[in-house]
Amino acid sequence: MRMNTKAITRAFAENFGAAGPVVEVGALQVDGQHGWGDLRGFFPGVPYLGTDMRPGPGVDRVENFEGPTTFADGEAGTIISLDTLEHVYDVFAFVRELDRILAPGGMMLLTSVMYYPVHAHPSDYWRFTPEAFRRLVAPFGDCCVLAQGPEEFPHTVAAVMRKGRALDPEALRRFEAAVAAGDGAEEGCGWVHPREAALQEELRALRAHHAQWGRDAGGAAFDPDLSRRVFAAGGLEGAAWAGQPTGVTPGDLIALQEIIAELRPAVLVASGVRAGMTRFLEDMLRLAGGGRVLPAGAETRTEAARAAGPVMAVLSPEGGTRATLDEMAAWAPSVSAGGYLVVLNTVRRYLSGLPGGKPEWEGDGPYQAVQQFLMAHPEFTADRDREKHMATFAPMGFLRKRQPLDTAGWRANKATLESGAAVSGETVLRCVTYEGKDGVWGGMLLGCERTNVCDGKTLPCAAATPMTLRLFLRGAANHGRARLALNVIDNTGARLAETVLTLADAWVEVVFPFSTRADSLFLGVQLVKAKDETPVVFEMRGAELTPGCRKE
Repeated sequence: MRMNTKAITRAFAENFGAAGPVVEVGALQVDGQHGWGDLRGFFPGVPYLGTDMRPGPGVDRVENFEGPTTFADGEAGTIISLDTLEHVYDVFAFVRELDRILAPGGMMLLTSVMYYPVHAHPSDYWRFTPEAFRRLVAPFGDCCVLAQGPEEFPHTVAAVMRKGRALDPEALRRFEAAVAAGDGAEEGCGWVHPREAALQEELRALRAHHAQWGRDAGGAAFDPDLSRRVFAAGGLEGAAWAGQPTGVTPGDLIALQEIIAELRPAVLVASGVRAGMTRFLEDMLRLAGGGRVLPAGAETRTEAARAAGPVMAVLSPEGGTRATLDEMAAWAPSVSAGGYLVVLNTVRRYLSGLPGGKPEWEGDGPYQAVQQFLMAHPEFTADRDREKHMATFAPMGFLRKRQPLDTAGWRANKATLESGAAVSGETVLRCVTYEGKDGVWGGMLLGCERTNVCDGKTLPCAAATPMTLRLFLRGAANHGRARLALNVIDNTGARLAETVLTLADAWVEVVFPFSTRADSLFLGVQLVKAKDETPVVFEMRGAELTPGCRKE
């Protein structure tokens, strides 16, 4: 049984009513559907009998409808059989037996699948088109066959029939509308073919690629035309600090001083920058409370590895893609988590056709190096919020080294938690929530002693500070919509922010902004299933808080 067929049954009962006894054929509640698969609540006050060819939850009587059953002729007032017919080998004998035991004037509801994976309970034989359903049941009464999903390839086929009498036209109209617009009508089977899932992932990656490299990506206000005008007017040559040329636009100097003020690096590696730029970086470090500017070199790499605080690097490359990429790869390991690898001159891609530009800049330079670097180094991401000053000469050049939260810190809450294979270099945590009411809030917690109570030590934070939680998520439920609640709390027990996420088969990046309170000292993160009784399996990777948690 699926969410959509359960909704179809509810619509059937509400619009047509039910004469007793109601006989459910295929009533066994398989693993994951215990309790949830019980349909008796849709038929209050009417005798109800669940049958199946195997004993188990939901089965009141064992019967095999491929042959004669122990029911008398016309004994059933109403028959429902949901997603059972595909498991019946002799479907013609099956429907003849249903017709035999159905009382004159009695109603019958059948559903089955068309676009759906093989699922042996215990065997799986058939897939039905709407026309096949119509031919199968039409000889036994007035019937209406409906389908859900794409018209050319529906996932669900349903038939409602009344034996020996016409279906009530008004009730049928309401039922058809409910089937077309009811719960689960779009989600259907909640299943995507692996090849389709792979295609969707490729499309998602393609959209992300265009968004990442596009002019309007992220928080960027980068305007290539404005940057071209600044370049053509000699704006770079006129930029200076303390009387010395920097070779950097004022907007990029502002962005760099913001990064230095936030990060307070102990070591800042400067490669290829002009004298004025070195002076600027030294002054910004002094104002931020200390730190040293060091030139690129083997000794600097050793000092960076020994630094007692954050490390960042600013590169001003003049060569092509290969040389820039080699330099970026050489300094990337030295940059600390949460730090920045800043690549200037990426704007050259947009300047190739201008006076003073070079034709080779169009396809060979720092911008292309950044593209290749990000594809090979998922631990870095382009912070396009730093491009808010529009005339930046470093589009896609402010690269932040991600600071993932320690996967060992997550713990299960009314669920099981296990580490899976790494994806893009990140450990995957797989969470399986428990079934039923006792598992309503099953999921995973970080920095929580228990639900809504911080542990007061794992995730220290700065008070009254805007923060962002980022993570990648995917998952599903064995029936119904798969939803998770994402909450952030603090040491006072206050809920700083909350949202509900709908899971998908493909990895989806979740960006969750919130702000700490004036009395916030520590954070707790809860990633738990939404308040229902549906078991959920989900996977999470790459969780990161920015700005990162302060050190005690």
